[in-house]
Amino acid sequence: MRALAQFQLPRSRVERPAFQSERSRELGAAPPAFMLVLVAVLAEFAISGNTLSVLGISYSTPGGNPLVKFHPATYLAAFAAIVAISSGANRGYGVNYLISKASPLVLFLLLTVVCAIYALVNVGITGVGVYIDTYLSAGLLTVAMVNANARQKACLARLLLVLLIFNVLLSVIEAFKQDHFIPFEISGKEVMDNQRGEFRPAALYTHPLTGAMATAFGVFLLIELDLRLTIKAAFSVILSVGLLSFGGRGALVVTAGLVIARIAIGFLRDLFRGQVQGRLVAGTALGVLLLIPLLGFLVTSTPIGERIVSQAYFDDSAEVRITQWEVFNKLTLEQYMYGMSLSQQSMAFSQIGLESAENPFILIFLNLGIVGTSIFIGGVVSFFLYYNRAVPASRWLLIAALLILSTSNSIGVKSPDLFMMSACIIAMPIRSSRANATILRAVRLIRFRLPRFMPEMPGNKEQFFRSERDRGLARNVVSRRTTQTGQTPS
Repeated sequence: MRALAQFQLPRSRVERPAFQSERSRELGAAPPAFMLVLVAVLAEFAISGNTLSVLGISYSTPGGNPLVKFHPATYLAAFAAIVAISSGANRGYGVNYLISKASPLVLFLLLTVVCAIYALVNVGITGVGVYIDTYLSAGLLTVAMVNANARQKACLARLLLVLLIFNVLLSVIEAFKQDHFIPFEISGKEVMDNQRGEFRPAALYTHPLTGAMATAFGVFLLIELDLRLTIKAAFSVILSVGLLSFGGRGALVVTAGLVIARIAIGFLRDLFRGQVQGRLVAGTALGVLLLIPLLGFLVTSTPIGERIVSQAYFDDSAEVRITQWEVFNKLTLEQYMYGMSLSQQSMAFSQIGLESAENPFILIFLNLGIVGTSIFIGGVVSFFLYYNRAVPASRWLLIAALLILSTSNSIGVKSPDLFMMSACIIAMPIRSSRANATILRAVRLIRFRLPRFMPEMPGNKEQFFRSERDRGLARNVVSRRTTQTGQTPS
């Protein structure tokens, strides 16, 4: 009897997105469109509204040329989507293919345009920017990368990690210097927060909370990438320091909670299946034991994370999140139904002692009313459902995004948040949740040699296989075959 019999490994349970055929997945996105996407991502992570203001471009301030009210990344994403669709039409992957295979994404784009037109008629030109810069840009980026292959995704992931880590390191330098490299502005006014316990680094981002959110997205992207364990550990430490440095309490708590929940669920699932790996458990425990003292030292002995510690109580920002709901007592029935202008919003907030709301959904509701908000919700739900189906590995990131984005007004105003979320999801490898859950325990199945003292009995008998770690495979972990005595499994 042969010591090792050759056999065909079972197929990995990898789900191909509905929008990708085998041929389109191999061809990938059109090279010109992919290059535009890389430049758009670079521009979004490196050029903030503060940078544009320093350059003399009235991106965030009222007045000026309407064309400069949109971020350069939005224009680049639009050009990339146009190039991708036009080049795809020559290969049979044009608009009709996109509508049939990625209908939730198309629905999101259409409803976003409807909301922009509704806001233009109801509020004016000042209400349009949020739907184009915050929402439409993310959808256009997704359209441009609809047929991205594994190599393009890996290239985008490397670019994102470089940008995220660079911004974290820059924020650490800012924390020690207690000064911003780029003046930090809110509503056109420079923020002077260099008092002890108040300073928050922003790096190249528009706002410190944007940096915390992008870093949180980077954590979930890093978890899904197939990197060496040592590289993942080093990057995880850097991103963890970034969550402290940017001072976003919501992003820090949500990220830590979801990562712990993910690890616990995976451990319990493997425990019940009898597939727990000692090396993985030991590595996780060692990482926690080393990370906690390191973060504790950074918080207590350095300016990093100082604001989180000094403001770890019910402060003015938390009080605003409760008071803001009183604005609904100032609305008329017509304003409830159809929304209100920016001047009317300012008047309503001034009556409750606030300048604006921290909750993005309050801002969207005040802008669109019940009628427009219903359309808006339909579009956003379609967008998230599209990613949930197209990239199953993104589900933890989508949950984190919903929780983090609801803690500030970021997606209620012009911001890069959804664009950054989309870029991180697009860069994730496409595999099913089951394959994703076991990717670090992927195995090669090898048949046991039967003991010599056991006689070979005629008829069918079961041959058992043991598992060995094989990096990079996404196969079934345990397999059992029924073979005929004397025959080689096929």
